[in-house]
Amino acid sequence: MIEVEKKFAASESDIERITKDAEFISDTVNKDSYYDREGFPLVKNNIFLRKRNGRFELKLYVAEGGSRVDKYLEVEDDETIKSKLNIPAHKDISEYLAENEYFPFGSWKTNRRRFKKNGFTIDVDSVDFGHNVVEVELMVEEGGDTEEAANRILNFAKVMGLEEDKQEGKVMVFIKRANLTAYEEIKAAWASKLN
Repeated sequence: MIEVEKKFAASESDIERITKDAEFISDTVNKDSYYDREGFPLVKNNIFLRKRNGRFELKLYVAEGGSRVDKYLEVEDDETIKSKLNIPAHKDISEYLAENEYFPFGSWKTNRRRFKKNGFTIDVDSVDFGHNVVEVELMVEEGGDTEEAANRILNFAKVMGLEEDKQEGKVMVFIKRANLTAYEEIKAAWASKLN
């Protein structure tokens, strides 16, 4: 599945407005640790490997169209994660990471309130390092029309009165605060891939 999402900064009144008449799904705490090697080779390629609540997950950027939303292939099963990262099938992911100098560069807890409204998933995240973000997302089958999903998200956000600014995700906010030089190198790497 491809996750098509847009992140928004949102005030409490924005959150009240977009969750009004929405179906409350869950209130969970996610414990995340993000992994990479020295120099952030994964993140520089818009690849995010995390351990969430004890299980590895992988998010791979899908570069298509000129959309103003993010699109990621989400991988949650170990065998596919190993395949995507060229980890030998017989290896345990944690063992491979340790042997190949991967380390958790950031760990945090996120309180996530999840809602459904008009077919959209709305995640209201509050991170323990002082970052808050609202994500509006749709899941699309691989090969499906992600641009149509992107347009639906942007239209929904406009109707809900959300500002379409560039809100960064938790990982990039964390890196920016922890290591501004690495943050700037990652942004430059991403920009070079767009040209």
